[in-house]
Amino acid sequence: MTTGNGRAKFSDDCRFFNEARAVNRIGHPGIVQVSEHGHHTDGSAYLVMELLTGQTLHDYQASQNGPLTVFETVHLGRQIVTALLAAHEKGIVHRDSKVRRLRRENPDTRGLRKKWGSPKSGKRNDRHRTSC
Repeated sequence: MTTGNGRAKFSDDCRFFNEARAVNRIGHPGIVQVSEHGHHTDGSAYLVMELLTGQTLHDYQASQNGPLTVFETVHLGRQIVTALLAAHEKGIVHRDSKVRRLRRENPDTRGLRKKWGSPKSGKRNDRHRTSC
């Protein structure tokens, strides 16, 4: 994942890197971890995240013949809630949740995984939100 076309502003880079630090502070198996971040030689920022397999929840829903079963809905909902709760316990609020950011991996093992974008600290003076 990279920012823009190599001409990202400093504030955009800070927000980008703060996202990497925020998701790693959560440390939940349902949230994708960032293994590295930095700048390319052209100045554009990058994040290296773990590779996700499976379908997005959006694509999975679209491939079903009708709505998800009650069991599936509750099962997936619990996974989403526990991941968001882990974030909230660290003072991080996700501002852009959508089914296209949720990936349904092998349901017998890891289950639902969340790719984060635009997390924000819920604390007013949290240094992780503004430092870079």
